[in-house]
Amino acid sequence: MRTIVAAVAAGLLALLSGAAMAASLNVLETDPPSPATLASGENFFVRFALEDPEPTRVQVRALHRGSAVADLFTSTPRPLPAGGGTEVAFIFLRPKNAPVEVDEIVLSVARESQTLTGAPAESFSMPVQLTWSTAPTTAARPE
Repeated sequence: MRTIVAAVAAGLLALLSGAAMAASLNVLETDPPSPATLASGENFFVRFALEDPEPTRVQVRALHRGSAVADLFTSTPRPLPAGGGTEVAFIFLRPKNAPVEVDEIVLSVARESQTLTGAPAESFSMPVQLTWSTAPTTAARPE
């Protein structure tokens, strides 16, 4: 009986330690590079590489002085397979009355197992200096 209890305990410990494995996320590039001023509706892209033993989705958010930026448009998180991969996420804003600043981009990694249990996602933050103007997008960004 003790052998069975020990085996079950070891199995649970292995399962719990596997669930707690940290994701690894590296931002490969942004377009445009920060600092940048963007037109209303212009996309800011973040290309990243993620390593995680489980299937995941990555959601992008924008902050200014620690608070979520209102009226933010984001790309839909696409699934990444177990092991990870390379993906692109984007955000954009359409300011109406005044320019909007963003000083932090947060990429939140949600594993399938976390989605089912409601566990919080693991987040990765990067500082940026972005300003969306009220002027509409009229032409391609110069190279």
